[in-house]
Amino acid sequence: MNEEFAEDEREISLSDLWRTLLDRKWTIISITIIAVVVVLIYSFKTTPIYRSETILRVEKKSAVGQILDITTGELIPSSVEENINIIKGHSNFVEVAKRLNLKKNKYYSKLSTRMIPFVLEKQVSVQAVGRTNLIKISMESPDPVLARNVVSTLAQIYDEKMRNLEKSDYERSVEFIKQQLPQVKTKVDKAENAIRQMKEKYNFITFDTKANQLYTILNGYKSQYDSIEISLEESRRKLSAVQDELKGKEPMVVTSQTTTDNPIYKQLQSKLVDLNIQLVGLKNEYASKTAQIKAIEAQIESVKKQMNSEAQKIIGSETSSVDPTYRSLYQQAISLQVQISGYEAKLKALSTYIKDYQDQIARLPQLEQKLNQFERELNVNDQLYTRLLQKKSDAEIALASIANRTLIVEPATTPIKPVKPNKKLNLAIGGVLGIFLGVLLAFFQEYRDKTIRRVEQVEMTSGLPVLVQFAKAFTNPGPITLTDKVVDIGKYQMFTVDLMHQLGNNPLVGITSPTSSKDISSIAVDISAALAENGYKALLVDADFKNKPLNKYFELGDSGFADVLMGEKSMDDVVMSYEKGFDIMGAGMLTENLNAILKRYDINETFENMKKKYEVVLINLSGILDTYESIVIAEKIKNTLIVVRYGETEQEALSIAKNKMQRAGINIVGVIMSSVPKNRLEKYI
Repeated sequence: MNEEFAEDEREISLSDLWRTLLDRKWTIISITIIAVVVVLIYSFKTTPIYRSETILRVEKKSAVGQILDITTGELIPSSVEENINIIKGHSNFVEVAKRLNLKKNKYYSKLSTRMIPFVLEKQVSVQAVGRTNLIKISMESPDPVLARNVVSTLAQIYDEKMRNLEKSDYERSVEFIKQQLPQVKTKVDKAENAIRQMKEKYNFITFDTKANQLYTILNGYKSQYDSIEISLEESRRKLSAVQDELKGKEPMVVTSQTTTDNPIYKQLQSKLVDLNIQLVGLKNEYASKTAQIKAIEAQIESVKKQMNSEAQKIIGSETSSVDPTYRSLYQQAISLQVQISGYEAKLKALSTYIKDYQDQIARLPQLEQKLNQFERELNVNDQLYTRLLQKKSDAEIALASIANRTLIVEPATTPIKPVKPNKKLNLAIGGVLGIFLGVLLAFFQEYRDKTIRRVEQVEMTSGLPVLVQFAKAFTNPGPITLTDKVVDIGKYQMFTVDLMHQLGNNPLVGITSPTSSKDISSIAVDISAALAENGYKALLVDADFKNKPLNKYFELGDSGFADVLMGEKSMDDVVMSYEKGFDIMGAGMLTENLNAILKRYDINETFENMKKKYEVVLINLSGILDTYESIVIAEKIKNTLIVVRYGETEQEALSIAKNKMQRAGINIVGVIMSSVPKNRLEKYI
């Protein structure tokens, strides 16, 4: 029990692990080869998958989600992520399936027409390239031509959709401006006629400096008011157009009522009006921007962002869309609503100041007021007319020059080499996996293996010393020679010298094993030959009556040690001399129970006769745990060597055999490890 505990508690060193790997190398190699072969079969049997991809560069300013401000001409840019969502729109894949007629393709023929776009969505990947405005569209398919066609067609559909949306936006702007131009032109002509008639009737009228100043400021406010009013009307029409596109597409339609009824939004709108009033007043008092003006402008921008965020929350909570195109339309509606709120706030602020200056002008002479009114109308409408003409020209030029907003940086090509399976990568993975599984199995086998493979296992299991390790001596039955290359003669001779010192005055020594092993007889023959080579007169006795292992190597006949024990023959009658200098006594035929024989005949007398004639007597015994004869004879011999076969003798068998022999009073000289692979032989044993 203590020995088992000691074995379990022994620390495992790196050398132990390395020995385990070396001992199980063929297991590791076999599993690795199997894994590699399986992976190779899989790689060659698996249908190859090809990948085709195209890289697009999208403009920073895209038509979707952008609002053209007639007063500034600026566009609100959309993000690359938004363009990616538009490309991923389900309607795009429906169009791809329709254009390529995928229902007739062998990979999609078994699918319903409705399911094909959903399958395409899973096969196509759309992603941004780093932090750039590049988008990569890729597809993996067993058909390389199909992959190329799908990717190219999807990019084409996306480009067409973007151009159509941009064209629609500019067309609405041009149409609105065309409607406003005649009205403004009429106002300009009317004001010019009124001034001319008044000057002809009353001659030229001049005003004092204060009157001119008041009219100049008022005209400036009126000009701003009219310009913003036109922009407001344009934004309202755009919002109405977006709402028309959304009708019937989603259950919720974005309206001004959606946001203006919200208390938080109304509060922000009111704050925006107050800030615009303050800004108009400051700009009137100071010619250039001051810190106060910049602070108010910053507050106005902050309020606009809050309004936009609040509008998104409101609409986002009440609307939903699976198509990114419609979601972009909702985003456009939100931006328009915030823009409309900003215009309304500016108009309210300007209205306050216009009324104030109109009150001041009302106190001027009536004729001056009337002439100034005509001049103001002429000035305001003339500026507005000029601005509308410029915007109309810009919009028409932009409409006429609409080009692809997507630039194909890298067009889709038909792939030649498949991306899956990657044979080299799979082979590497198979090799690594095979080594890992092989090592795992090797350690599992080591854990399950209870046989003796190392010197320390013998010492910890039995407490017996290992006297020597021998490689396998020979494999073919028949007479052996000391010049045989497979026999380590030098090591045997060194061992025999040491053995003779340990035997002392008792030249008898038995050679046995925990269980039957062919190595008992081979080791006994080799030791006998080495003793003869060293000049000792040796006798080798076969006491394994059942197996008679020495008969495999020598022609010993049927007579032997059993006949001597039974008194039927003398020792001289059964001993045979071997040409290399040692004598051999076969096993003979044991016809009675050995214990019964020993009660009638004194075996010690036989052993004494052997001692008189030989300097050393080696008695080949069967396994201690296999036959009772071996333990009976070993008790008489006293000195015994135990042979442990590498990788065959179990630790438990050695422990039990050792305990059994010690209880019988047998002196165990030591342990011989046999059949040890040459690369496992200890250097100094």
